[in-house]
Amino acid sequence: MSASAWLDLIRDTKAWLALLSAHHALLMTCLIILALSCMTQALWEIFHRGHSATGLASPSPTARNQLRAYNGMLLGIGILAIWASVNLDQARQLVQALGVVLLPSALARLISFRIDGAPHWSSRLYYGVELGMGLIFLLWPPVSR
Repeated sequence: MSASAWLDLIRDTKAWLALLSAHHALLMTCLIILALSCMTQALWEIFHRGHSATGLASPSPTARNQLRAYNGMLLGIGILAIWASVNLDQARQLVQALGVVLLPSALARLISFRIDGAPHWSSRLYYGVELGMGLIFLLWPPVSR
């Protein structure tokens, strides 16, 4: 193998490693954003009395109980996102599963926009975040090593 072929191979390897590092950083960032957004919202809603931070009013103890249970599931998603970010090399299927969770959530928001009207700007922003992270997690999951 000639010297120029070795140099080309080294350059290609460096480019591939740089791409993998950028991919790793993107996935880590998305997972941490997902974890923080899920966990802070869930913990607030689980332990707060009265109206929720999102303005949802629960008319009965049964409805409040159901909302707290949904927020418990949201807390679980946040915990899974943290676990995936710490163990990214072994978490390919979990990252894909989180994408499967995020895409129907984004679809439900889109349907709500159509049926209920446009919500606050933060909900519209989070629609884009959910859709983007869901697509990244499904179409560009971590590389198994």
